[in-house]
Amino acid sequence: MIIDGRSLPWEAQESIRMRAADLFEKNIPVGRIIREAGMSRSAVFAWKRAWKKGGRQALLTRPIPGRPPTLDDSRLAELASLVSGHTQGLGKVARRHDW
Repeated sequence: MIIDGRSLPWEAQESIRMRAADLFEKNIPVGRIIREAGMSRSAVFAWKRAWKKGGRQALLTRPIPGRPPTLDDSRLAELASLVSGHTQGLGKVARRHDW
């Protein structure tokens, strides 16, 4: 079964890529790696290209670009509790203002 890796936590994604790197280093056929990782053919071939170019370092998770969050975890939790249950009609507002 093929997994959409984007739905996995970044730690799990990185762990799968490091396992693939172990197998690349042992010259295991890519078809077997695809089956073992449960990831798409294109993803595994992309990992192999990156690994050939930059080694295991190239398969590490990179920081997400962009502005760092301005709210800490407690403020985010407070915000989430304030808006939970109050999102009904938000689509109407967005359409009215062309968002």
